[in-house]
Amino acid sequence: MSADDRMVEEVLQDLRTRDAVSEALRLNPSDQFDKRTLASKLVGELTKVTKGLFRDEYWHGINNAWKALDASGIDWHRTGSEYGPKGEFPHKFKRFSFEVNFTNKRGKKETLYGTVTAHGAGSVDDPLEKYDITVQLS
Repeated sequence: MSADDRMVEEVLQDLRTRDAVSEALRLNPSDQFDKRTLASKLVGELTKVTKGLFRDEYWHGINNAWKALDASGIDWHRTGSEYGPKGEFPHKFKRFSFEVNFTNKRGKKETLYGTVTAHGAGSVDDPLEKYDITVQLS
């Protein structure tokens, strides 16, 4: 893929991201959920904005998830990232961790722990030249 083709693909990806994020979940921070319901809702909505294969160097697919969380109005923050498997090169995935803080239906403060993982779907020499994304929350 030429540099021009990559640039066009990135612009198209960014436009798809904007559309997806504008359609993404909107939560009222005053809404109260149980942990299971909120986790299910977040995974479902984040999966919508991270669907498909991504081919970029800037983690557009991962950034879609962050934009959706920002747009949701909930209290969340990133807690780290790591390439894996540890000690192997080239890396086959990159895992990003985050936390969502919320108040449950009983008024108790709780935290959901999540990961957004980019799984390499590229070549043997460069597995992360394209990637698929999974979202997990617990």
